[in-house]
Amino acid sequence: MSLHGVSAGNGTCAISSGGGLMCWGLTRSTDAGNIRTPVPDLESDVVAVSYRGAGFCAITSVGGVWCGGRRVFGSVDCPHPPCANEFDNPTGLPIEVIAPGSGTMAVSPGIASHAVTSTGGVVCWGVGCNGDYYSVTREPVPISGLDSRVVEVTSGCSHACALTETGGVVCWGQNVVGQLGIGHTSGYHAKTTAVSGLEAGVVAVSAGCNHTCALKSTKDVVCWGFNDVGQIDPDNTDHKLSPWPMYGLGNDVAQVSAGWDSTCVLSTAGAVNCWPYQSGRDDMADPDQADRKWLGPVPGLGSGVTAITLGTDHICADVSGHGIVCLGCNDGGQLDPQATHRQCRID
Repeated sequence: MSLHGVSAGNGTCAISSGGGLMCWGLTRSTDAGNIRTPVPDLESDVVAVSYRGAGFCAITSVGGVWCGGRRVFGSVDCPHPPCANEFDNPTGLPIEVIAPGSGTMAVSPGIASHAVTSTGGVVCWGVGCNGDYYSVTREPVPISGLDSRVVEVTSGCSHACALTETGGVVCWGQNVVGQLGIGHTSGYHAKTTAVSGLEAGVVAVSAGCNHTCALKSTKDVVCWGFNDVGQIDPDNTDHKLSPWPMYGLGNDVAQVSAGWDSTCVLSTAGAVNCWPYQSGRDDMADPDQADRKWLGPVPGLGSGVTAITLGTDHICADVSGHGIVCLGCNDGGQLDPQATHRQCRID
């Protein structure tokens, strides 16, 4: 079966040639859902999917949004990390969050999920959307403070960022480790705030759990936020409170993808590099270079890659002539739900 538009979180989702949503891995509370079959209610008309952490959201051809997986609205009892095992949707089946006809342009799930509306605004549901970080909102509410139309939104564990049509980046949410990129730490920001030095010139933005990266029009990358294992700078694990230039990429980046505690880039030549090269797992690293931390080439993704998506502990790529290729951990079947191995390894 031909699949495209792959997105990785705790599990993996992609769209079939017939427009059906296919998901596998940690999408439900039991392994019964870990097979590549169409997701109920989303067997056709899906045009985009985004998977982050324990939840996924899909946009239909009529602009509606359905979200599934084990977390859709966050958790009242445990609204924020590290309570990763508290889920509000134990069946994993999708729930309609935004009605058809609303013209949703983009979506990014998370403990707080976000969607870009047809008018360039952003709506939010889940934890902290109403300005109170310890409450849960089950109906989408607008994010305040946006001065420009938004074209892309990305959700982290407790913050979110948006790319405006003028090429600027704004963020909101928690800033205890510099997630907002405003040069200092602080508490929760309900309204958007501009990221230092990124008022223009950005073409894409991607949030990990507590760090964010932006791709500039010059094809170089800057990142900011949590850096405990070197997901921004493996040579110095101080947190980066303002956008930090990612040296050594050669102004040759076509895409950046931030994961839970790692970051990957796709070069214009179709090769994938990730860092930190070793993040406590051997999931995307070459064992012959176990001491290397910086800019590790991903084995098997050295050419022909057209798009990447970085999940919690695995990476998937669209590869010319090979379709979707996934590498990393398979402990929940996120690479292949019917494979016999269930550990972190390249396969």
